[in-house]
Amino acid sequence: MSDGIRIGIDIGGTSTRAVAIDAEGTVLMENQFATLQGADAVLSLVCALVAELRDRSGRPLLGVGVGVPGVVEWPDGLVAHAVNIGVERLALGRELSERLDTPVWVDNDVNVAALGAARIYPGGGSLGFLNVGTGLAAGVILEGALWRGTRGVVGEIGHVAIDPAAGRCPCGQMGCLELIASGSALARALPRGVTPGALTSRLLLAADVRTAFDAWVRGVAMAARMLVLSVGVDRVVVGGGAAALGTLLHDALVDVFDAWSKESPFIASLRLPDRTFVGVPDRTATLGAALLVESAPELHPRER
Repeated sequence: MSDGIRIGIDIGGTSTRAVAIDAEGTVLMENQFATLQGADAVLSLVCALVAELRDRSGRPLLGVGVGVPGVVEWPDGLVAHAVNIGVERLALGRELSERLDTPVWVDNDVNVAALGAARIYPGGGSLGFLNVGTGLAAGVILEGALWRGTRGVVGEIGHVAIDPAAGRCPCGQMGCLELIASGSALARALPRGVTPGALTSRLLLAADVRTAFDAWVRGVAMAARMLVLSVGVDRVVVGGGAAALGTLLHDALVDVFDAWSKESPFIASLRLPDRTFVGVPDRTATLGAALLVESAPELHPRER
């Protein structure tokens, strides 16, 4: 079955992407459809994408990996609170496995993006994928494998409470890092009429824009430092919507790290500028979902 394919699916709030890879992890083909809302529609959409890639490849299908927003019980593939796709509770792994007659493994979208990022940014056994979007969360790769912990909350650094003055987080705590360092936090802080996606070096010449941006960058830098200090990852990759800022964000992060390094020989020894990267290709999460198949338990979801 070495000539077979694995298919990765990334279900997003706007679009659902799919990719097929071979045994070496080479991307053979990809496709995407607009995401549909509700359990039945999501199931039908994923099945259609899988069938299209399987038929086009003409190869045996070895398994399917799916990344989805929301809380996912691993390895059962039970999805809860996926509000962006209109799903409150769905046994996604079992339902897809029965419809496709193939093993299907489901994980949180940030986790699968971390798997993809580790393939795109090789160079060590550990990586922290920092997803800076509507919220703030991380996927952690240790010794080449996803680290999920015992209750599935590994990487929820956005809900580390650091500054009560930041106000109350929707999670109920006061001063969560997500209130300072998420993409939503930047959107709230910027002056009216300025959006995060439109930021340029020229816009940053305005004092109010620069003040908001610099405060937000310090928050993102704190999140990256937290991953290095608490988990000891070799490198941090910043993804999510904020990654579209590219060099603008990377250079600003380096400025923060350099300032910290001048104040602290300990922080300087971490060499944070050399270990932090910004930006990943669009297919990162779909690639990671496909890689999920090779790292998943052997138990077929339908046999649980």
